[in-house]
Amino acid sequence: MHKKIVLAITLMAGYGMHANADTTLSFTLTTPDGKQSEQQFEISGRFIRMDDDSKAKSRYKIIDTGHQLVITVDDANKTFRVTHAGYLYWPKTTKSLHFRPTRKMKHVAGHACRVVMELGKTKMKAEHCMSNSGQLGLNNREMISISRLFSFARRLDWGWPGATTKDERMISISSKDLTGEARFKLQELKSVSHEVFDRSRLQVPRSYKRQSPDLPAPPTPERH
Repeated sequence: MHKKIVLAITLMAGYGMHANADTTLSFTLTTPDGKQSEQQFEISGRFIRMDDDSKAKSRYKIIDTGHQLVITVDDANKTFRVTHAGYLYWPKTTKSLHFRPTRKMKHVAGHACRVVMELGKTKMKAEHCMSNSGQLGLNNREMISISRLFSFARRLDWGWPGATTKDERMISISSKDLTGEARFKLQELKSVSHEVFDRSRLQVPRSYKRQSPDLPAPPTPERH
């Protein structure tokens, strides 16, 4: 399986060269106590490399949005771990999102977006400002990839308030939690770049050891 993952990531080096080159999105995350951190998403076709400015600088994620895999790489220990992010693996955390569009438009980091309210059972859960691929300069495959990443983040409980529409055509470039319960109260786009980046950043080094089991770990059989 390790060889298959590495092969899939390596083969994409020639995948989907298009007019936009590659795309890098930078977001700012803000916690309820006001602390900020930065996220960076390097997108090429169905693959995304995700870095943040946390203390663990040697750790990053490579996401295969087509096969719904999140590969967490640890350069310091030369290891990686695979997390299956599909619905079947996380049925208890999969919830349908309900939105109510408004007529209000905003601009975030120079990009137009529409204000959309996320509805809960009894109250508003979040306020989003949603944009499409044309506004962000993404091609269709890149838009699907970043949309799925936002879905994975909710499914795996990463605490981001960001959201995507079910048709994978709109993502939030500014999201504010209204419940006061989320790990991050605000996630907002900082910049968009279409510079080509080094494809090796989307590869797991062959010498790295795969940690087991994959996540989520299968349940332990009950003894009778």
